[in-house]
Amino acid sequence: MQLNSIHSLLLSALLPKAMPTSIAYYRRHLSKDRQKHSLVYNKKPTFAPKETHIRITETRKDIAAGKKACGSHNCTQAVCCTYHDFTGIDEETIKHVGNCFAAGMGNMEGTCGALVGAGIVYGLATRNKSLALKGMRQMMEKFRQRNGSTQCKLLKGVGTGKMLRECPLCVADASELLEELLEQLPAAETGDKTRQHPHPAT
Repeated sequence: MQLNSIHSLLLSALLPKAMPTSIAYYRRHLSKDRQKHSLVYNKKPTFAPKETHIRITETRKDIAAGKKACGSHNCTQAVCCTYHDFTGIDEETIKHVGNCFAAGMGNMEGTCGALVGAGIVYGLATRNKSLALKGMRQMMEKFRQRNGSTQCKLLKGVGTGKMLRECPLCVADASELLEELLEQLPAAETGDKTRQHPHPAT
């Protein structure tokens, strides 16, 4: 057998049969509609594909839950401080407003502190007693339907051994319900034309 034939046989044995004749480069694109990745073939592999950066926007409820999770704020403070721009009170001052509402009014017998914080923010945002009470009832009922209780002790599972909802998640829930109400308030109704939308701009 000739040397060239032996060389060809060795190459065919070592190289994968399905190996393409040219290098294929792919660029990853993020679909805006369904946020799925699709692969697009680049016929001219003259440079390496650019890396696609996906921007993840952190919502306010995530920020509030994070304040509680890291231990810097109690449940009431986490909500109040995250939405302080709706209240007309600076963040440092409103944090002190929530000092006494940790752990269900201090003994876990009271209402979830996150709901208390949501009520404080909404009351200051509306400056309207009847509207604030109506909104508070709505938040309480929706929170109860979602989590099974509004009492701190029961949510934590104290005495029952069954935790219904962890504190950071309670903060996120209360924040979400608060945002639903805040979004319905025109700036003129609160008297604050400079207040920010509850969802940060993307």
